[in-house]
Amino acid sequence: MLFAASACVDSRRGTAGRSVIGPDAGLQPDAVHSVANAHVAAIRDCFERSAKAEGRPTGVVRFGWQVEPSGDVTSVELVSSTLHSAAIESCIAGDIARWKFPMSGQATEIRVYPFEF
Repeated sequence: MLFAASACVDSRRGTAGRSVIGPDAGLQPDAVHSVANAHVAAIRDCFERSAKAEGRPTGVVRFGWQVEPSGDVTSVELVSSTLHSAAIESCIAGDIARWKFPMSGQATEIRVYPFEF
């Protein structure tokens, strides 16, 4: 079963003029959660496609990514994983890279967003 937990919220300024989600950020946490939750089925599909062949691993995979003011995702990064499945992790990263967020006044950095299986 897939469960998308809360993103780590940090209201400090990110690197290179980017903000991280929080009160002064380009995107608010609710907008990030809304987009992630809209893609839960695709994330679950990534897991299901590989899980049968890999003995249905359990664990948590955490990703970070950048969202440009246009809402486009860039720089998807695997932060950590207890799944140890390159196939699942790669599929999820590819899915996140295609997500579209609401436009905002500045780029936003999502530092850690966990998905639990």
